[in-house]
Amino acid sequence: MTDILSSYRQLSLVYINNIVVYSRSFEEHLDHITQLLLILLIHSFQLNPSKCMNFPLFLNFSNNNYSVILTIDASKVSISGTLQQITDGKTKNLYYHSQVISSTQRRYDSIELETLAIWLCFQRIRSYLLGRSIIIYTYHCPLCNMMNSSVKNRRVDRISILLQEYHIEKN
Repeated sequence: MTDILSSYRQLSLVYINNIVVYSRSFEEHLDHITQLLLILLIHSFQLNPSKCMNFPLFLNFSNNNYSVILTIDASKVSISGTLQQITDGKTKNLYYHSQVISSTQRRYDSIELETLAIWLCFQRIRSYLLGRSIIIYTYHCPLCNMMNSSVKNRRVDRISILLQEYHIEKN
């Protein structure tokens, strides 16, 4: 399938038996899908309609009456964070952040990477978070008390001091 769709790389991504189509507008997206379906028809490919999906990335507006939840993840390659809010029993996505870490940061311990992810997300959305109740979800339990006591790690302690201006409910 990769060979068949090689001339359509500017509008699609093929991975094993999956095709991801991306476009700038809805009309352009319909045109791209039509082009891809036509080329698949020419090469006698059959699609299973029940497996065809459309998942747009959608960010919601926040409700000031609810806390925001920052979920953090970090690896030796990248860090990421998702800002969410639970309103009316539904989780709504407000912001996504991800970035590749530098070669120096790759030498950090996992607890330092998680703390770095928290700090970088806070920097990116600082004006959005100031004055709001924030809940932080992280995979490292030692970070749970970082706002209340020292973690015995200089980088983590330094960032916990920088985060004192925010209203962090739980982490």
